[in-house]
Amino acid sequence: MEDVNLSQVSSGYAWHFKRYQKQQSSSDRESYNEAELNAKKNELGLWGEKNPIAPWKWRKIKK
Repeated sequence: MEDVNLSQVSSGYAWHFKRYQKQQSSSDRESYNEAELNAKKNELGLWGEKNPIAPWKWRKIKK
């Protein structure tokens, strides 16, 4: 079964929301961290933007 959330993080279309990472298994936490670092390094998806804004920050700005 494919982890759609991990796929989104891997392709740079989602953040690894670290606020809840303690609820993940250690292997999932590691996979998500590596996926996000790889997406950033390769400027995939949102990481290709000059200043990507995290969704939780964007929502505060738009209030």
